[in-house]
Amino acid sequence: MPSVRDRQARSATYVVYGVQGLSFASLLIQVANLQAKHGLDEGTLTLLLLIVPVFAGAGSVAAG
Repeated sequence: MPSVRDRQARSATYVVYGVQGLSFASLLIQVANLQAKHGLDEGTLTLLLLIVPVFAGAGSVAAG
């Protein structure tokens, strides 16, 4: 039977992954607006969008 600390850790993990997913989804919704507002070309935009999941993955590995 999992301890209280195990359940808290599992809940915290769910929350963190949920926040990451919602943050990335909200970023993707705003892509066209961000591109127009900041004058980004396709290559720069691709690199910026690539950085988000890379940092999220690195953060997950570091937290593990």
